[in-house]
Amino acid sequence: MKSKFDFDLQIGITGHRAICIHDLPVIKADINNRLLKIQNQYKDKSICLLSGLADGADRLAVAIALELGVPFKAILPMALSDYIADFKTQSSLDEFYNLLKHAVSVEALPSLSPMTDENRDLCYQQLAIYLANNANVLMALWDGDTAEKPGGTSQVVRYFKEAKSNDTDVFEHILIKRV
Repeated sequence: MKSKFDFDLQIGITGHRAICIHDLPVIKADINNRLLKIQNQYKDKSICLLSGLADGADRLAVAIALELGVPFKAILPMALSDYIADFKTQSSLDEFYNLLKHAVSVEALPSLSPMTDENRDLCYQQLAIYLANNANVLMALWDGDTAEKPGGTSQVVRYFKEAKSNDTDVFEHILIKRV
């Protein structure tokens, strides 16, 4: 039996944390159009987003999805108490909590202790692996730079392409400039 948190199609979100403010209208329209296309293509399927709710692309996609009535699952790369240390401003933290309260579910991936820089990187890598393994569609708001940082967009994209080999898995690249 399916629970209310099971979905037929899961869309993973990854992308840059810093997005050029001048490009926002075009990027928002692109995300909106792609989500509408997916909704129309899979009318008989339940759809949700998977997002780590990092600054930038993750939050932008979630906000647009919520406007369209698409639910999302928050997949945190580590325990909440460790993760919030990554948000450097009060407005970032407020935005995070505001979106988090709209999640249909919140899953914090296992944290590594002590939370050193190296362990933090490993937590982000496990989020990249989670997204690659659990998303049917990966939406990447990204400049295409293949230099990999642990758990960064390039790594998520590579993991997704390696993990998904059937025709039903889709990679959606929304080209954006780095700030």
